[in-house]
Amino acid sequence: MTRSDALAQKAPLLLKPRLYDNMVNAAAVAPNRYGRSQIKTFSKIDLVERQGQMDKMFREYRELDRKIQAANWTKELIDIVGSQ
Repeated sequence: MTRSDALAQKAPLLLKPRLYDNMVNAAAVAPNRYGRSQIKTFSKIDLVERQGQMDKMFREYRELDRKIQAANWTKELIDIVGSQ
C-alpha cells in the first residue's frame, strides 16, 4: 500500500465511527423533567453493541494513522529532496 492509498483510506475510516457516535449519543436516554416512574423511555438500538463497533472502528483508524506516521518518520530525507 502506498502512502497515498493509506491517506485515502484514512478519512473514510474516521467518518463512520463519528456517525455511530452521533447515533449513540442521540439514542442514549437522557433524563428529562419528569420522574422516572412517570415516563419510561427505551432505546431502539443496542447501545453497548454500537459502542463496541465504534471502538473497533476508531482502533482501526488509529492503527492506520500510526502506520502512516511511522512511514513518515522512516522516509529518508535524501529520497524526498532527491525526487524534486
